[in-house]
Amino acid sequence: MYLLTNRYVVWENLLRILGEHQKQSLVYLGYHIPKLIPHGFASGGAGYVISKLAVQKIVELGPKFPADCPSDARLEDYTVGRYLHDCCK
Repeated sequence: MYLLTNRYVVWENLLRILGEHQKQSLVYLGYHIPKLIPHGFASGGAGYVISKLAVQKIVELGPKFPADCPSDARLEDYTVGRYLHDCCK
């Protein structure tokens, strides 16, 4: 889970939502921004959750560090969304 320090989580709601997904499924949840990449991405400002499987996909099929990674850390939400879109077509 990625969350800015000035945000809060209602843990009961998060656990309920996550409980609706199978443990080994690819989960990528957050406030959807439908711009810049074909399926959009989850806003880092609102926070997002990605499953263990999604992290594994990014590590296995995503960027080759550091050459393919953007140098602008402010775009981490877009970058995660782009890598998930590219890895999980």
